[in-house]
Amino acid sequence: MATTYKETAKKIVKEAIRSAVYIDEKAREPYEEKSDALEGQLSENLYNTFKKQNVTLSIFKYRTDKYEQLKDFLFSKKDFVLLDWKLNNNEGEEEALKILDDIICDHPSIHFCAIYTKENNQKLDEVFDNIISYFSGYDATELSVLKQDLEDEDIDDNINRLLGTHIHLISRCRFDEKANVLCQQLKANH
Repeated sequence: MATTYKETAKKIVKEAIRSAVYIDEKAREPYEEKSDALEGQLSENLYNTFKKQNVTLSIFKYRTDKYEQLKDFLFSKKDFVLLDWKLNNNEGEEEALKILDDIICDHPSIHFCAIYTKENNQKLDEVFDNIISYFSGYDATELSVLKQDLEDEDIDDNINRLLGTHIHLISRCRFDEKANVLCQQLKANH
């Protein structure tokens, strides 16, 4: 029986992930007292699911000060990060973006990252737009001017075309030594 692309891709990803970290300010760390909070139950369910798949899962209850102290430990030898978009009680998009930046530029062993949120479908585009704009290298004024210039055209296609090279360079940071220099320059801009 021939396997489909989707089945093959799923198998490759499944075999590539052996170690993961889950980051949420409401996560329940191992040995912490059980609670009725959704994230606490999610922590337990994730841990058990990953365990059944022979994947080690670290659970980190996010706090800014602890993150800075532990980030190298958290990401060391990890393949996958599961990251809450709204850290620190719905005010943490910027913090989630900084964590993504750390992953992209400083931890090349991490090949997969999933962002989860309670946002509705309409807000998901906003999450994606925030990620793209954060890593675009443009500030808010430049993006506003770009948007104004493209108002009469198909904005999505033009923005993708204009930013595509830049986003490609960011994704290459983990694979290409020369691109890593650019990544460091981008990091200095944020």
